[in-house]
Amino acid sequence: MTDYEDTKLTDCAILNFWWTSNYGAILTAYALQQVLNDIGITSQLVNYQYGYKKKLYKNSLFEDFANKYLITSKKISNKKDFEILGKSVKTFIVGSDQVFNTYMTRNRLNEYLLGFADMFSKRIAMSASFGVEDLQISDELKYRYKNYLKMFDYITLREFSGIDICKNHFDCDASWLIDPVFIADKENYENICKTATLNCTDKILTYVLDENQNYKNKYNEISKKLNKEIISITKNNVNVEDWLNAIRTCEYMITDSFHGACFAIIFNKPFICISNAERGSARFKSLFEALKIPTTFLFNHINDVNLQDDIFNNIDYNQINNVCHAIKQDAYKKIELMVKSPKTISNDALAAQLNILRNNNFKQKIKNKN
Repeated sequence: MTDYEDTKLTDCAILNFWWTSNYGAILTAYALQQVLNDIGITSQLVNYQYGYKKKLYKNSLFEDFANKYLITSKKISNKKDFEILGKSVKTFIVGSDQVFNTYMTRNRLNEYLLGFADMFSKRIAMSASFGVEDLQISDELKYRYKNYLKMFDYITLREFSGIDICKNHFDCDASWLIDPVFIADKENYENICKTATLNCTDKILTYVLDENQNYKNKYNEISKKLNKEIISITKNNVNVEDWLNAIRTCEYMITDSFHGACFAIIFNKPFICISNAERGSARFKSLFEALKIPTTFLFNHINDVNLQDDIFNNIDYNQINNVCHAIKQDAYKKIELMVKSPKTISNDALAAQLNILRNNNFKQKIKNKN
């Protein structure tokens, strides 16, 4: 891990959830840094950790990965640190992942919506996510979001539904951008896998975040039908390198994880996906629609998987890879434009800045949890 003592040494600073014990969160952060590096932009991931997830991350397999592969800032822990950071960097990126989730960040809006950044710094939302299809929030929270988002130069979202949320709730323009794990070169992941020790050749791999007995019963049925062993990497019990290599080498995959599905697609694996509505199904729908993947591989519940059918239907990865390639090329151009274009300040941004300065409520925590 490179620890920038002087934030002026980097072109841009990135805020997301890289420091949580989550494979998808750390790999999307890694992927974004690789993409920025490919277009000649240096970056640092803001080392802002808090809550119980900070304790889970400390001395974990995820921290080991970050130390090897991520470029992070010195620790940021208070308002003064953010004020210094806001004056030191000229481009800020928030995303990818659920950085716009109103439940997860409602009391940290000034951080995740970049309220601390200097007025003349560029603000970019990179494949951000609200985590829901339909936003239900208080008028107070909506007012805060609207003013913060009005100050962004570019807003790109991971789900198509997020574009509608920005337009209908916040009167902000936004566009779609696929998760950075698809934009970074596949070779990056293959290089990481070279140090892995877990191999799942000829096995059925399961990575299910909300596993229960229904899943386990179905696993046993599928294992008997296909006469293949089940291997689980569900409980954060393998390092990131082994997690990636397990997907790369498996025969089939079962997952309810968004990034689990992403890497099954990247490594061209037959898979079935449970949409996991409580965690947000919009991300799966947007991904499948964008990549032209039939929804026959997407289920609402594990019990919807019918063993009478061909469980893992053949996926036309030739077509999907062609679509991915075109999306990736467009994404590179879009990211380069967002990061390298000159900063401009709109009248809406000026008005929003004045609203924030005049309204002391922006400094208060959100009282309701709607």
